[in-house]
Amino acid sequence: MRNPSKYWTWNKALIVAWIALVGFGFRTMLAYHAEPGDHGRPPLVWPGSERVRPDGKRPTLLIFIHPRCPCSSASLTELSRLLDRFPDRIAVYLFEFEPLAPTDAWFRAARGSHRSLPQGTRIIDQGGAEAKRFQVATSGHVLLYDVNGRLGFSGGITASRGHEGENPSEQRLIEVIPAPAISCATRPVFGCMLQSPRSTGKACRNE
Repeated sequence: MRNPSKYWTWNKALIVAWIALVGFGFRTMLAYHAEPGDHGRPPLVWPGSERVRPDGKRPTLLIFIHPRCPCSSASLTELSRLLDRFPDRIAVYLFEFEPLAPTDAWFRAARGSHRSLPQGTRIIDQGGAEAKRFQVATSGHVLLYDVNGRLGFSGGITASRGHEGENPSEQRLIEVIPAPAISCATRPVFGCMLQSPRSTGKACRNE
């Protein structure tokens, strides 16, 4: 005959273990979403890219995206919403990473994940050459340079990985856009790794 007391003890232990496991998984998920990526060391002065140059008449904004990063959609949604507030006041370039020798599997996987930005120009960044030039390492990284090629903002514009909605980083970029040369604001970037660049040069201050 089954001992009811022993049966209940085992069930209670299993329930407690299950709750602990679920709690651990939930905390791990929250920690992952709140963990920023590598910020890199973007140069304070435009590094002389051959693909794109500072506009000269208005600020120039760059965003670096990995097409297979699920966090990219939130970054571009926030940026598009932000740019609607500054029509024709910013030159915008979207650099989309692509391997130097992409395989058929890469194209099949990336075919449905190419990102677009109506207010900007999309440029395929083969081998991450431009990401290396600007020393960024994480998908969703935004750089804003003034008309003289001086860095005014560096970082992400989402509150966490894949999270849409107003947040302090987005607000900071909005504040910097009218006069990006006055300050050099740095914010955390939430996204997947683009590559592993060697970090050199100076960085903006954290705000």
